[in-house]
Amino acid sequence: TIMVLSSCQDQDHKTYEYEGKTYHFPDYVFQNPQAPEAYAIATETGEVLQYIPCYCGCGNEPFNHISVQDCFINPSKSNADQVVYTNHGAGCSTCINIVLEAKHGIQAGHSLDEIRQKIDEKYSELGVDPTPAPYPPSGNEGVS
Repeated sequence: TIMVLSSCQDQDHKTYEYEGKTYHFPDYVFQNPQAPEAYAIATETGEVLQYIPCYCGCGNEPFNHISVQDCFINPSKSNADQVVYTNHGAGCSTCINIVLEAKHGIQAGHSLDEIRQKIDEKYSELGVDPTPAPYPPSGNEGVS
């Protein structure tokens, strides 16, 4: 069982159903209609999102994010037993769209390299430096 906590423990929580699972997200997750889906994806696909950069500028101070997963989940406070969410992704359409596009690539059976390449090609046109997400390991196949 994974315990889910928000970065602000006083926040009220709401439930969200996604692909047969129930999530308990902080209220701030619901400020954008696409954000709950992105948070659910970030919760379930960390093994993919850790290799996907974000292009919203969050690789800089004060956030210093490494990958798009960090826009939704606090890596320094989360562990195998609990997920601690951060509010950054809830209000950022770039973060949300990158996660949704990564999920589309997963569903289409693309490799991590292909998913990363498509996102890099599309979002590098914004002129914003990406977060320093590591490249996927070589030889990766389609992910699920």
